[in-house]
Amino acid sequence: MTISMRHILLKPICYAEIYLCVIAVLFFFGPIRWEQHNLFYFSFLLFLYYYFFWKGYHLAINSSKVSTWYWHEDQVIHFLNKMIIVNLVFTMIAAIRYIGLQSFSITAMVNSVILGVIDAGVAYKNKFDSGGELYGGAFFSSIYVFLAPLLYPILPLAMFYFGKLKLRNKIFFVLTVIIEIIRWVAVGTNKGVFDIFFIIITILFVKSSIRKISNVYTKRKSGWGKKVIVLLLFCLILGYFGNNISSRLGGKETINLSQMTLGEGAEYNPNSIFSLISPSEILPVFVFLDSYLTQGYYSTSIAITETFTPMLGIGNSMFLIDNFNFLFDDKLLDYSYQAKIEKYGIDRFVNWHSFYTWVANDVSFLGVVFVMFLLGYLGGAIYKDVLYTRNPIAIVLFCLFTQIVLYIPANNQIFAQPISFMAFVCLLMMWLIRRYRLKVGKYYII
Repeated sequence: MTISMRHILLKPICYAEIYLCVIAVLFFFGPIRWEQHNLFYFSFLLFLYYYFFWKGYHLAINSSKVSTWYWHEDQVIHFLNKMIIVNLVFTMIAAIRYIGLQSFSITAMVNSVILGVIDAGVAYKNKFDSGGELYGGAFFSSIYVFLAPLLYPILPLAMFYFGKLKLRNKIFFVLTVIIEIIRWVAVGTNKGVFDIFFIIITILFVKSSIRKISNVYTKRKSGWGKKVIVLLLFCLILGYFGNNISSRLGGKETINLSQMTLGEGAEYNPNSIFSLISPSEILPVFVFLDSYLTQGYYSTSIAITETFTPMLGIGNSMFLIDNFNFLFDDKLLDYSYQAKIEKYGIDRFVNWHSFYTWVANDVSFLGVVFVMFLLGYLGGAIYKDVLYTRNPIAIVLFCLFTQIVLYIPANNQIFAQPISFMAFVCLLMMWLIRRYRLKVGKYYII
């Protein structure tokens, strides 16, 4: 392995570790002063999590194991050309359901988007106030979840192969992205817009890494075009987040940092170095962004001393808990760390609980060390497969892996949602079977 190749392979874990360390710095020294619980033990656990995450990834990229299965690009393009229109239809129905409409109406969707932009707070409140039967009913939900392994890959793969799609499918894909953004903007929610942004950045990063490996650049190029695009997207995302937060608080002119409700155990710290150096115009947005990023760590710092009750592999996912709850008289969540720390004023549903806490429901907080090692190894093996074989399944899994890492401070996002859960589990099984060429008798499984 050349030095340049090793450098490219190490980039994702370096970025991930820097991101996680920044979150830890914000938790301990940021503009929000969190009540300190179990400070030494929590810091020690974070160190173990970060270290073994790095070691797992490092072991994977140093392994001599490389998939020998190479995908034919034409097959992937053919799949996309067939499925993009299907994905567009499902995205439209999902948008209608999420916005709360009873039928497809361009006028109603436009009005919802305008409300979401002008007054995101009202749009966000309307999402919870809306009642009645959702468009498509339970049947659509079941079909959508069942088809998730086929539909979820469309967005990242269409971005990756965009230049090779037919013109009409490029148009359908762009419409899909627009409708998906409308779906989230119309209800004043941040998550879905962030997810699209994360996927775009991940695909741009992957394509850039592949070009470097393939020696496509015969002349030195600065790559400023993509950097400008990423910067503009980042500014748009921050602007969207700031607009949503200020709207929920009644408008920018009403924001008073000393009176903001930041959650249980939190208060604004005007003496923080981050508070002192941040421009006053963006400080309220930064404070709430800090709350989003570090709230889950506060919950974890309290939960680490609670008694461990094994949840048998179900406790890491709200999706699994909802589906297996009937076996435990609808009290399965009562065994979780989220339930055990409610006595401290931290709600199991309202407040955020980090990825570590969700996984610890099944393996304990010390067991999370091993899970972080496996997660790092998985990420390294997937990224190596992306670079060496252009495996489309690995490309989608790498996008999901990126989202898992980005949501680590807040929750176990990918496993909490039925669509992403089914996509990740099924695609991971397919990737493992392909990678290790598993057989039944003399025949390969797939």
